[in-house]
Amino acid sequence: MLTPDEVNGYAGLMAAPWDELNERILRDMVRRIVKAGKITSTAEWQSFRAQALGASRAYLLRQMQAIVQELGPQEAAVFAQAIKQAYTKDVLDAAAAGRSLAPLGESEEAQQLLESGYRRTMNTLYNLTQTRAVMGNQNMVETTQRQLAYYLDMAHMDAASGAFSSDDAARRALNALAARGVGAITYPSGHMDNLDVVVLRATRTGINQTAGEITRFNADQLECDLMELDAHVGDRTGDGGNSHHEEQPPDFHPEIVFALGDHRVKDADDQKGGDADDDSGEVVLR
Repeated sequence: MLTPDEVNGYAGLMAAPWDELNERILRDMVRRIVKAGKITSTAEWQSFRAQALGASRAYLLRQMQAIVQELGPQEAAVFAQAIKQAYTKDVLDAAAAGRSLAPLGESEEAQQLLESGYRRTMNTLYNLTQTRAVMGNQNMVETTQRQLAYYLDMAHMDAASGAFSSDDAARRALNALAARGVGAITYPSGHMDNLDVVVLRATRTGINQTAGEITRFNADQLECDLMELDAHVGDRTGDGGNSHHEEQPPDFHPEIVFALGDHRVKDADDQKGGDADDDSGEVVLR
C-alpha cells in the first residue's frame, strides 16, 4: 500500500495538467466580464449577454476536448507509476516474510486491476466534460455557464446603476470570481465544488482504491489473512491526548483485519470480547 503522502503526491501530478484548463476558462471569463462592465444600454446588453454565453460555451467545449486528448498518455504514466510503487512494496513485504510474488508485468490479474482502476478514475474526470447531467449533478459546462452569467450580470448592473465606473464594476465582479474559483460540479443541494477540488479527489481516490485492490489480491495470492490497517500513538489517553504522565506512556493500538471467508474480523486491541455486525460482514474484536 502507499502512504497518504505518496497517494497525495501522485494525485497532485495527475491533477496538475488540469490547472491549464482552469486557467483557460478563467481567462475567457475575465475577458467577457470586462466587456460587460462597459455596456449600459439594455438592448445592447441583452444581445451581448446571449452572445457571450453562447461563445463561452463553445470555447469551453473545445478546451475540454483538447485537454482530455492531451492528458491521456501523461495521466496513464503517472497512474501506472503509482501502482508500480505500491506493488513493489508488496513484493518487499512478501520477501521479508520469506515469500515471493510475481513481478507486476507477469501478473495478468494485477494488470487487469491496474487497467480497471485507471479507466474508473479517468471516467470520473471525463464525466466533467460531458454536456449532460450525471446522477443529478450539473457538470462543468452548466456550472461555468451559471457562474459566467452571474458575474456578467454583476458587472453590468453595477456599471448601469452609475454607482461604479465600468472599470470598478468589472473589478468587483472579477474579485468575486477569483475568490470563488472556477466551478466543476454543482450538486442538487446547490453546493458547488471547484475544478481543482474535484480533480484531486478523483485522482486520489482512484490511486488509493486501486493500490488497495492490488494489495488485497497479493494477500490472497500469499494466503495471508492478517493485515495491519492502522497503527498510531495516543489514540486512547483518557483526556483527548492533551497530556501524558511519565509513568503512563501513550497507548499504541494497531487495527488488525482478519479475512475469514466471506467475513472480515477487525482486532483493535487484544482480540478479547467482541461484537458481531452481520450487516457489514465484519466482526469487531476489542
